[in-house]
This record gives sequence, C-alpha cells and structure tokens, in this order.
Amino acid sequence: MREMFEFYGILHFEDFSDVCNDTGIYIILFFIILGISIFFNFLYYIIIDSSIYNQNKFYYSYLILCSIFTSVLSYFFIQYRISLENFNFSKTGFISLSIITLFYFLLLFLMESILIKNFSKNSYRTPF
Repeated sequence: MREMFEFYGILHFEDFSDVCNDTGIYIILFFIILGISIFFNFLYYIIIDSSIYNQNKFYYSYLILCSIFTSVLSYFFIQYRISLENFNFSKTGFISLSIITLFYFLLLFLMESILIKNFSKNSYRTPF
C-alpha cells in the first residue's frame, strides 16, 4: 500500500510516510476510497436512476463533487490520525496524500461505474 500511495517513490516524505505506514493510514484510506466510490456509484445508478439526470454534464459534475468530497474527507482523516500520534508535519504531506486519494478515487469510480451501469435502466447516455 505504501508504494501505491507514494506513486512508487515519487512523492515520498520520509517521516510522514513512515508514520502513515506505521499507523495504517494507507490501508484505511484504501478502504475509505473503495467504500465511498461504491456508495456513490450505487447512489447514482440505482437510487437516483432517472432519465432527467442521465446526461454527461450531470455525470461529470457528480463525479467532480464526489472526488472533492473524498479528497477533503481524506485530508481531515489523515490530519486527525496524525494528531492522535502527537506528530507535527507540514501541510504538504497532507495535501499530496489527499490529491493522490482523489486520483485513486477517480480511477475506482470510473471502473466501478462500468460494472454498475449494467444494473441501471436509464444510463444509456452516460459515458461509463
């Protein structure tokens, strides 16, 4: 998990990455991303399933809002977990990890969207 959230060493902050790995933040973030993406896909394709919202502009705006929500949630979660350990880090690590969370959320959302779209009645106009 550590390599995945550091983009294979590109965004490595030594002490911050060690603390995130030791406290299990990376694994918890993965489950947060997975759970939220499944929830929002289920909400869009099964609950909201309406021909009114079956447009590309609504789909992309929904995707952007969900990804921003996930990124902000992950930022505050990481900050809370690190503060429980009584460490002080600059905001650079928190922001970079929440942006990485945003990218992985987008990837999972689009992949799950391809699968869950088959269960929707009105999703023939959405791209995924």
